[in-house]
Amino acid sequence: MTALIVYIYPKAVPYFDELCASILAQTDQNFQVVFFSDGVSDDFFQRLPFTNTVIPIEGSPLRIRFKSLQILKKSLFKQFIFLDADDTMTDNRVAVLKEKLRSVSLICNDLNLMDKNGAIFEENIWKERLPEDYSFDFNFLKNKNIVGLGNTAFRRELLESTLTYSPTPLIADWFIFYQLLKQSGHSCSFTAACQTNYRQHNNNDAGIGAITAERLAYVIEVTNRHYLGLNEIQMAEMALVDSKYNGQIINYKHNFPFWWEEISINDGNI
Repeated sequence: MTALIVYIYPKAVPYFDELCASILAQTDQNFQVVFFSDGVSDDFFQRLPFTNTVIPIEGSPLRIRFKSLQILKKSLFKQFIFLDADDTMTDNRVAVLKEKLRSVSLICNDLNLMDKNGAIFEENIWKERLPEDYSFDFNFLKNKNIVGLGNTAFRRELLESTLTYSPTPLIADWFIFYQLLKQSGHSCSFTAACQTNYRQHNNNDAGIGAITAERLAYVIEVTNRHYLGLNEIQMAEMALVDSKYNGQIINYKHNFPFWWEEISINDGNI
């Protein structure tokens, strides 16, 4: 059994109709929707035109994600597909990811950038940088991330690895998937055969936009909090980034960095 996992909260409610339309448009409808609801009334989920389960949950975004994965670990579902409540997805996403999960335990898909009104203005933003079925382990995630709880799917066996909580990181996805890949020894595979339509708006903590001084300062803060969290749980020994960093920006083949990559130093080949 496959579950589509959606974390929903009051600020995402304005996008709920678009989310539901995207769910109903999937070419493969053999899945159940599980909503982890942080402060959204149960009445809001009445009369939805698809099978769903609502699980009330509360805490910080990081704590909620850790709690939810413990719940999913004990569920009867065999595989999970994740989608943020303010995003949508291409109609083939469930079908593609289910097929990919036949041979890999963790898959992440490419992104289309979508404005706050739901109009897509850039497609397959990472396709030029990563070949289809590109495989990587936790080392790839040391200074950047492409594995989020809005563009991933994995088999339940991945949750057999131990996750250690720390309140220090600002971003849950990076912290969680670094641990899961390192602990499990599994790799993640990338696909551009389907996409998450990734909404860019003011409430999006991990948006992909212009590289400004404010953006760089935020990336440094996110990166250092991530490294501090990994150090605290003895998962890695990561040196912090100088808060006055002014190093070279990567010369990207394309205009879009991976998440938190703006301050990375490499040759831009990936």
